[in-house]
Parts: sequence; C-alpha cells; structure tokens
Amino acid sequence: MVDVVEFNTNEGKGNNEPTKLNNVKTISNSKLSVQPPNDNFSNEPETELSHTEKEAQEIYEKAMKMLSATKPKKSEAFSLLSKAASMNHQQSRIAVAWAQLLGTPLPRNTVSAKNTFEELAQQGVPDAHMGMGFLYATGIGLNVSQARALVHYTFGALGGSVWARMALGYRYWSGTTVPANCEKALDFYRKVANKVAGEVSLSGGTAVQRVRLLEEIENPGFNSGILDNDLIEYYQLLAEKGDIQAQLGLGQLHYQGGRGVLQDHHRALHYFLQAADAGNPIAMAFLGKARSDIVKQDNETAYKYFKKAADLGNPVGQSGLGLMYLYGKGIKKDYNKALKYFSQAAEQGWVDGQLQLGNMYFSGLGVRRDYKLANKYFTLASQSGHVLAFYNLAQMHATGTGLIRSCPTAVELYKNVAERGKWGEKLMEAHSLYRDEDYDEAFMIYALLSELGYEVAQSNAAFLLDRDQTLGPNWDIYLITTLVGILGLIIYFRRPQPH
Repeated sequence: MVDVVEFNTNEGKGNNEPTKLNNVKTISNSKLSVQPPNDNFSNEPETELSHTEKEAQEIYEKAMKMLSATKPKKSEAFSLLSKAASMNHQQSRIAVAWAQLLGTPLPRNTVSAKNTFEELAQQGVPDAHMGMGFLYATGIGLNVSQARALVHYTFGALGGSVWARMALGYRYWSGTTVPANCEKALDFYRKVANKVAGEVSLSGGTAVQRVRLLEEIENPGFNSGILDNDLIEYYQLLAEKGDIQAQLGLGQLHYQGGRGVLQDHHRALHYFLQAADAGNPIAMAFLGKARSDIVKQDNETAYKYFKKAADLGNPVGQSGLGLMYLYGKGIKKDYNKALKYFSQAAEQGWVDGQLQLGNMYFSGLGVRRDYKLANKYFTLASQSGHVLAFYNLAQMHATGTGLIRSCPTAVELYKNVAERGKWGEKLMEAHSLYRDEDYDEAFMIYALLSELGYEVAQSNAAFLLDRDQTLGPNWDIYLITTLVGILGLIIYFRRPQPH
C-alpha cells in the first residue's frame, strides 16, 4: 500500500472522490530530421509477437529479474541481455548500449553504443533519444551540440524516458543551455516524482549515498556513512553469537539497504527473527512490517507481531497497527484506532506515524481536514528522509493546497523525490568503482548523473576530471569548464576565511 496524497479538485461540489491533478505543461514539437517518439496512446491494434520476439522478451524478463534481485547477477544478466539484443529486442539493445557506453558491466564500446542509439532514435524509441542527447551534450563519440542534445532530450521526455525528463528538468531549473523556467522544470520533475512515489514501499524509499570525493581526500577522517566489509563481518559475528543489538542493526540495514549494503529482505528477516525470539520489540515490529509489506502478505501474523510490539510501547509496532486499522487489513477498518496508534508513534518521533497522521489530516479521514497539521506532519516525516513525505509536500506547494503556492519549493522537493529513484543507486556504484581505481568507469557514471542533475555527481566528475585530464579529451569545452568551475567554487568556499 503506497500512501500518496491525492487532491480533490471537486471539493465543495458534492463529489468526495479524490482525483490527482493532471500535468498541463507540454513542449511543442520542432521540425527535426529524426523521428519523434512513438505515441504511447496509439489506437492501432497490437500485432502478435513472432516466436523469436516472444523468446527474446522472455530472455529480457529473465535478465531483468536477475538484476532486480537482492543479489544481482550482473554478468549473467548482461549475457542474457546481449543474446536478446542480438535478436533485435529493443529494450535489451538499449540496456546493452548503456553498458557499452559506461564501460560496465560490459567492455566499453562507444561506437557500438552510438550506432544503437542512433538507429533506435530514428525509430522513435524514447530511451534511445536519451542516449543520443547524452552523447551530443558531452561530445562523446560525436561533435558536441547542445541544440541537438536538447532536441533528443525533448523527444525522449515526450515519449516517457525518465532520464530525459530529469535532464530537461535540471536544465530548465538551472538555466543550463536554456532560459531558466521554473514551471517547465516543475512539469518534468513532477512526472518523474510521480513514478518514484508510485513504486515506494512502506520502507520509505531508496537511501541515496551522496559522497563527495573531494571531502574524502581533504579530510581523511571524513565519515561517508558507508560501512566497510570488515565492520559488517564483525557485526555479523556478534549477531551469530546472540548480540541482540547487532542482530537488530543488521536486520534494519538489510531491510532498508544503504550505507554500501544491498537491500536483502531474506537476510533482514533472518536477523529480525533472531532478535524477536529474544523478546526485542523493535524486531517484532519489523517482522510485522515485513509480513504486511515485503514478503508474502500474512495479515494475521503481521497483526500478532505489531500488537506485541505496540503493547511494549514500540512506535514501529504502533504505526503498523495504525496502518492495519486505517486500511482494514485483516481487521475491521477503524479510523479512530488508526489515529490513536499513529499519534502514539508520532509522539515518539517515528517517521511512518508522522507520515500517516499527515495523510489523515490532509484527507480528513476520521478527523476534521486540516492542511496546516498535514503540512506539519509531512515536514516532520521529511526531516527523517521519507520520500513520500517529500512528495506530498511537493504536491501541496505545487498546487497551493493549504499554503501559498511556490514553484521553486515544489521543484526542489520533486527533484529530491526524482533523485531517490532506483537509478540513484548508480552513485554508490560509481563510488565503488572509484575505490577500486576504475576511474574511467566511475567518471562516466558521474558524468551521466551530472546530466540528470545530481549536484554531488557534478562535483565528483569535476574532481576526477581535474585530477586526470585524459578522462575526457574530446569532451565539450562548455561541460569541462562548468565542471571545473563547480570544483573551484567548492574548494573556495571550503577554505578557512580570514577574520
């Protein structure tokens, strides 16, 4: 169950059904030599797939399942994607092209990647337009052309490419190669944020690690928050010896993912069960969350764990019980009890309790509708990093619901949500490559994320470029100047200032 605020545009008109506001901003097509993206709303009947096309699709789906597993098998998955690509499967060809361009997990082959993007862009494939936009923007494999980059990003965005929408959102937000336009930036970022919010589970969203390489170099004692393998192994040893705090910490770490640790729900359950057997209420509560949100749904078991934890005063258990009463999951729906448990959890500072209280006050579920209180609780939840809290605040600021409309604030919030999509994990991938001294591959990923608007990636790309000028000999002089300029500003403002 995803808790996203919906806006009733018919309030006071006798219609209490909530309806999401539609994005109304559009970008007009220009006359160009390439084909625009395929129309997603075409009324043409779908043609039946051939035997080869069905086989390629099955191979693609198998590969994507491997990549989305808690322990991705990248080499095996990309071997399958390469096979499907050889059968002319479009999405496999796109995935292989990006892997070839970035140089990971396939060997770098810029020419092959460019040819694939070029061919598929001519066919109107949105993600291929994104690839061509990136090549033109950076001057990789092509003569740089910001105008052509903008054309391809626009076609990609119109066709639904998430990355193209982020690239355009950032350009219009920052005024990079186009006049700054807050409303256009808002439109692009909102579309991406809608997708991210729709895929978020109750765990709160992806934890994005924003490590600045310059800070690591300048300050050897700098804590990036990333756990090293020796420390993780030490905690694992303690956990297996019965240390409840180690079991609980490892369970939470694997449940959420982050700090250099991949999300692994099976391992999280293993540690939570150990701690719960020893009577730990937090572990009981997380077992309840897992039973209601992650593993095969079992409302009876979830209720049992939540109730035990709540009776011991644990806010995770209280919030879990609140959700069950709010949605009637295995028990009778009861807004009053939901409000009671969410309030108890929120009083202890638990983020889910704060978020759900915000939702109840916003929608008027069992309480008098109060946008001021909704804003208060969404703000509290956002301070703990819950992506849906950022999203709901963005919705309020974008529409002026319960507060004065602010386009800049809405864009900042939508941008935060957009950057918490699964692609944000590439920041950690680039950092790992950097630590392994695979500087070329790290640089390419940071360069891609720079185009998508991640400021920390821009800083890190600038740092790597300043450190090794051979990383981008054919790059656009505009891009190089911008990145090095960013690094210069960071260095300047971090220097001790004279008194």
